Amino acid sequence: MFKKLASVVLLATCALSVPVSTGSSAAFDIKSTASTYVAKQWGVSAYDNVQFDSSFTGPQGSFAFLRQSWNGVPIVNSPASVVFDTTNTVVGYTGRYRSFTFVENNTPSLPLETAVASAEAAVTGTWDGAEPDYAYVAKDNGRLAFSYVLRVVNSASGIPYAVYINGLTGEIDEVANLETRAAAMSQ
Repeated sequence: MFKKLASVVLLATCALSVPVSTGSSAAFDIKSTASTYVAKQWGVSAYDNVQFDSSFTGPQGSFAFLRQSWNGVPIVNSPASVVFDTTNTVVGYTGRYRSFTFVENNTPSLPLETAVASAEAAVTGTWDGAEPDYAYVAKDNGRLAFSYVLRVVNSASGIPYAVYINGLTGEIDEVANLETRAAAMSQ
């Protein structure tokens, strides 16, 4: 759940209309079509390196939200989106592919209680108690940091945050305002 709610910073890569051969509208598979399209843009395998997050369809077309992944674990700061018109033609694409040279162990050594304390301190709030998710956060130094993803609600404002706590070091890898993200996604 929290994997989908990460902060999205999209760096635009413009894609002109690209026909997608899907047959009828009823047979259109947005998940596989968008995953294949993003994989081609990034030059990676759709199965191994692209994770489909969500999609929605409106009167003007369909929108798919995806992200880069490594061994089935999402990389939260490597998002992509694909826009299809009503004929299932790609009319827009944004994405950010992250290259990396080192991947942290995907088994956290930091106790959950320590991660929770760090997350609560980061946003002056209380952890909601839900089972944590896990994700990678791509660092500028080429490292993929393996992180706990904890939902913490700010005590004063009631705003929920996804706090990414490094599962090995306890450092804060990223903080995402889930209220702002939800508002942006609904528009």
